[in-house]
Amino acid sequence: MNAEEQIAARIEAFRDQIERDGLTEPTGDGRVSEEDAARLLNIKHRRLKDWRLNYPGRGPKHHWLGTHGHRLSYRLDELARWLEEQQG
Repeated sequence: MNAEEQIAARIEAFRDQIERDGLTEPTGDGRVSEEDAARLLNIKHRRLKDWRLNYPGRGPKHHWLGTHGHRLSYRLDELARWLEEQQG
């Protein structure tokens, strides 16, 4: 399997986990909350937050939504790509 196929398979596994674990359904463009992103990556929410706040670039890319950046989210494709990079 090439890298893009592995990423696509991981996204599908994330979607299966979201359904199985009753997590909030991703947005139309595949975004999930920081809490759900941590669960999908099998890490503690606090660790993901710590990476974001104290070690920029250590964790997966995050996005602020809303006109004043009130809502933090992570895209499933970026989570999958980041995870593949960590394991590769």
